[in-house]
Amino acid sequence: MRLKWLVFLVFFGFSLQIFGESQSYSSPEEVARAFMEDMQKADFEHIYTLNAYSYDEIVDKLDAGALLHRAQTLIMSQNMGSTLPRAYGPLIKMNILGRYSTQLKMLISSILLPEEFDDYLSAMPQYLNDEDLIDLYLTSLDVRRLKKLELVRMDYVLPDIQDSPRFLENLERQKASYGFDDKKEYTLLYQREDEYFDGAMTFVKYGDSWYIDGLEGLLQNASSSGVAGPLSGLREYLNLYKLEN
Repeated sequence: MRLKWLVFLVFFGFSLQIFGESQSYSSPEEVARAFMEDMQKADFEHIYTLNAYSYDEIVDKLDAGALLHRAQTLIMSQNMGSTLPRAYGPLIKMNILGRYSTQLKMLISSILLPEEFDDYLSAMPQYLNDEDLIDLYLTSLDVRRLKKLELVRMDYVLPDIQDSPRFLENLERQKASYGFDDKKEYTLLYQREDEYFDGAMTFVKYGDSWYIDGLEGLLQNASSSGVAGPLSGLREYLNLYKLEN
């Protein structure tokens, strides 16, 4: 049982180490395919390299002053670590990747955990003495279950908005803050065995390569936590996002 508790703690304490060297991805679709391969292999080390802000040369492009002007506040909340001066590069990186880590954990949990855990997790402390429940929890989160996770399709969400002059004007202001060359938001349909889930992913382009910005979809009002919502199948997904087959 001690070993299982160790696994429990490790899962909820995702390491923020940065691994490997930058690899170039020519499109958001290519990054998403790499993400799915890492998920299927439970390669959480490499999955961090898909996030743009795992690289010092990209973090150094962040303009703290521009970010603060965009936020119009000097209150340093948990998610505003990127507004620190550049000399705090390692802390900025930890802050951004900490958010990415949380999104990954929530994505995996929402796909692998049975629905009954929705209520349990909101009041976890009172259930920690329930050995059967903990065993079910750990069994459900066995990373080998990710091998059957598939990406059915991904779609450039709300093109009428993302390609509109007003949206592109706002995107130019974001470029001044983050130093990226382009940014796009997609919706995704995941499948694991006979279960379907919709998720979101935002991508940014630095130079010639695309990277993951986050597992969220602000245009589609998708949760910033990375949670994937259960769906009945492809048709519900198409209807939900007004897409063609």
